[in-house]
Amino acid sequence: MERSASDSNTIFDGEIRLAKAGVIQTSGSNGASNFYWPTSDGWIVYYGPPSAWGVSLTVADINHSGFGAVIAADKSGGGPETAYIDQVATEICYDTAPTGPHHLQIEASSNTGVTCAPATFTVRACADAACTTYYTGGVSGSLASSNGAWLWPTGASFSIAAGSSSVTLQGQLPVVGSSTLSVASSSPSATSAATCLLGGSTSCVFSASAAGFLLSAPHHVSDTAQTLTVAAVKQSDNSPSCTPAFVNTSKTVTLGCSYVNPGTGTLPVTLGGAASRVAGASSASCGSVSRSLAFNASGQASTSLRYADVGRIGLSASYTGSGADAGLVMSGSTEAVVAPQDFEFSNLPAGSLTAGVGFGLRISARNASGAVVPNFGQELTAEGVSLSHTRISPTGTGAVNGAFSGTVGSFSAGVANPTGLAWSEVGTLALTAQLTSGSYLGAGGNPSGNTAAGAIGPFRPHHFRVQVTPACGAYSYAGQPLQTVTVTARNAQNAATQNYDGSSNTSPNFAQAIRFSEVSASGLGSFSPSTWAASRFVAGVATASRPLATTLQYDFSAKESGPLTLALRAAEDISGGVSSSAGTGTEPSLQIQSGRMRIESRIGSAGSSLGLPLRLETWSGSSWVLATADSCTVLAAPSVALSGRVNGKGDTAVWTNSVSLGSFVAGRATLTLGATNPKSVGSMAVAINLGETSADSACLSVHPSTTGAKMPWLRSRFGSCASAWASDPSARASFGLINAESQKRIHERQLY
Repeated sequence: MERSASDSNTIFDGEIRLAKAGVIQTSGSNGASNFYWPTSDGWIVYYGPPSAWGVSLTVADINHSGFGAVIAADKSGGGPETAYIDQVATEICYDTAPTGPHHLQIEASSNTGVTCAPATFTVRACADAACTTYYTGGVSGSLASSNGAWLWPTGASFSIAAGSSSVTLQGQLPVVGSSTLSVASSSPSATSAATCLLGGSTSCVFSASAAGFLLSAPHHVSDTAQTLTVAAVKQSDNSPSCTPAFVNTSKTVTLGCSYVNPGTGTLPVTLGGAASRVAGASSASCGSVSRSLAFNASGQASTSLRYADVGRIGLSASYTGSGADAGLVMSGSTEAVVAPQDFEFSNLPAGSLTAGVGFGLRISARNASGAVVPNFGQELTAEGVSLSHTRISPTGTGAVNGAFSGTVGSFSAGVANPTGLAWSEVGTLALTAQLTSGSYLGAGGNPSGNTAAGAIGPFRPHHFRVQVTPACGAYSYAGQPLQTVTVTARNAQNAATQNYDGSSNTSPNFAQAIRFSEVSASGLGSFSPSTWAASRFVAGVATASRPLATTLQYDFSAKESGPLTLALRAAEDISGGVSSSAGTGTEPSLQIQSGRMRIESRIGSAGSSLGLPLRLETWSGSSWVLATADSCTVLAAPSVALSGRVNGKGDTAVWTNSVSLGSFVAGRATLTLGATNPKSVGSMAVAINLGETSADSACLSVHPSTTGAKMPWLRSRFGSCASAWASDPSARASFGLINAESQKRIHERQLY
C-alpha cells in the first residue's frame, strides 16, 4: 500500500483486514503495523506468502467481487489530520493443480518372498521427486514384470481414485528366481520414471525362494509389547500352495532389525526378549539376535517384539540348516510402523501473558512409558505437530475464541521448542498438539496431546488506546466534561481484545477498573472522576459521551491556572497493570483552559430595550483574555435571573422584561432586555445561572427560579461574597436613570 500523512508522527494504521464477500474478517489477523505514516508517499507490504491472514480462502472467495482489503487509519492527538492512500495492490499466491503425478512408486514391506504365496504391493502416486507429497488427482495404469512366470492374482491393472494417493494389489513369482517390476502404463502419464521401495531397498528387483519365512508384525504404539509372527513355509510337492516347513519343532532362528524410515536410530529393537544390536555395540544400532522358536503344527511360531522409539522398522528372520536340514536356507522380512503414544507439553509459561505477544513452551513426542522418542521428526518426510487452541475462560455470550498463531517448528531428539506462539485475546486457554499428517508414516497412528484446561494464561491486553473528542472545538475548559472518551483494550497487533469485558456477557470478568492521569504530571490539577469501573468495558471498549456527567474532565486546583497541554494516560488501577503507555499513538493530547463568563452593567432609556454585553474569557497565564476560539458555549434565556427591581427612589418596583440572547461570536454575545412593561424608570439585577439547580449562585440577595445552564466551569469569583471561585456572573440594568452632569469623571473602572 502506498500511503502518506499530512504531518509527521500523527497518522498510523488502525486496522487492516481481509474482506470475504464484502464481510470484514474480524476473526482473522489484523495486519496493522506500529509505524507512523510518512509525510511523502511510501510503500509498505503487509504479511506475504504463505500467510492467509488467519482466514480460510477458496478460489471462489478470491474471485468474489467482495474480496479485498479493508483499511482504517488512525491518528494521535486531538487536532485534524489527513491520511492519504494512493494505491493498494493485493498479491495472491497459489499453486496450480498438477496435470499428473511426478512419478509412481512401487512399494512392499519386503523385497523377498516365497514361490507359494503372493506378496502385497502398493502403487503410490508421488507429487515430487522425493515422494514427500502425494498426487491425489487420480491415476490408472498397469504394472509389469520382467519374469514371464510372474502372476498378478488380482490383475496387473490398478486405479487410484481421485482424492487418494495409493492402491494395493497382489503379485507372485511362482518359481525360484527374481523379477524386475515396473509400471507398464499410466494415465495421466507421470513426468518421471517409476521408482521402487521394496523392504527399504530402492531396487525394483523382487526375489522368490521355494521355502522361507513369512513374517507379520502389527503397526503399533512405541514401547508397547507386541508379537512377531514367523511362519515357516515351503512350496507343496503336489501344488503351488504353501505347506508348513517346520511342524511341531523348535529351531534356532536369527532375528534381525533395520531402521527404514528414518534410516538411523539410537534405540535397539527387542526381539524375543533380547535387544537386537550390531555385534559389540553397547546400545543402539539394529543388528541380530538368535532365538529358539517353537513352530506349531501349522508351521507358525511367535516371539515378543518391543521398540521404544518410532519410525518404520524392518524385521527379518533367517535360518541356515545343519544336520538333517543341511543345505536348507530360509529367510523372510517385513516392516512395521511404530508411532508415538502422545505429545507432552512442558516448560509452560508462568504467570500472566500478553495478548499478541509471542511465548514459548516445549512439546515432546513420547512412547507408552512416557519417555521421549528421539526419532520423531527425523523421518524422510519429517512428521510434525500442529497446534490448536481452546478458550477456557471467559465464557458467556460475549466471549470470543480469538486467533492463535505460531508454528511448532522442527523436532530435534523428539523435542520441539516453539517460541513465537501468540493468542490475540484475553483470558485463559488450553492447547492441543495433533500430528499434522493425521497418520504416522501413513500407517494410521494419530497421536495427540493437551495442556490442562486453563494451563496457559491469563492473557491480558498489550495496551490501552485512549481516544477523546474535546468539548469545545480544539480545547476543553477545566471542569468541562469531554465530549467523548473511549478506552479500548488492544493486543500487540493493535486489535481490540473483546474478552476484556466487565459486563454480564462474560464470566469471569477480565476487565479491571482504570485510572486516568497525566503522562507528565503538571501539578496543576487532576482528572475527575479519576477512575472508571471495570463494568464500563464491553467487548474490550469503555466509552462515555456527553451529556453523561461522569464522562471525564480535568479540574484545575486553582482557577487562575493554565493554559495546559497534557497527554492523557489510562492504566489499570492495580500495581503493574495494563497501560496506554505501551502503545503507539495511544495517549491523546488535550488542551485545557480555565474559563469564565462575564456580564457587564448598562444604563439605557426608559421605554427602550437594553443590551448587556456578555464575554467569555480564558486565563492566559497572567490575565483574563477574550476566548475568541470558543465554539461550544450556548446560553438560553431561561438561565437568566431577573431580580431586585427598584424605582429611581430606591423603592421596590414591579415591571416585566422580555429576555433574548444572541450567539457567542469570538467570545462575545449580547443579552437583550426588552423595554419595561409598564414603562418604568429604575434598575434591576441580572444574573446568569451557570449551575445545574434552579437557583443561581450570584452575589445577590434574591435568587429567582431559573433553568441552570449546566456550565459550572464558567463560574468565577464575582462580587464580595464569592471567595470560592464558584459565583455566577451578575450585573445591573438601569432604565431611564442618568447620572447628573455635575458628576464629571476622567476615568471609571467597575470591579465585580
